[in-house]
Amino acid sequence: MLYVKKDADGRINEIEFSPESGFKEISITDAEVSRFIAESDNSQKIIFELLNRLDLKMIRSIEDIVQILIDKDLMLVTDLPEPVQNIMLFKKRLRHLSQNNSPVFEDDDMIQL
Repeated sequence: MLYVKKDADGRINEIEFSPESGFKEISITDAEVSRFIAESDNSQKIIFELLNRLDLKMIRSIEDIVQILIDKDLMLVTDLPEPVQNIMLFKKRLRHLSQNNSPVFEDDDMIQL
């Protein structure tokens, strides 16, 4: 999610990656966001931060897809390279601990099947 603050003319003048007082949620596909990034003095920094955050979300989505394929017996966890198997199993344990003990992860980080 992106959050923006607008000036008196209704143009974006600040962008944040988490909710802040005075900021409103906006779609990352909104043309205003692209315009703000392109015109910003620190556009490279904003682009880098956006790409990093989107990469993490994409990785999580791919992880979910792999888990669905495994659950539907369309692939085996052993079809994956051993380091990937270990990472997936470890992350699954961490999520399980998080659900049962403390809020280590946000709700939208949990796999919904």
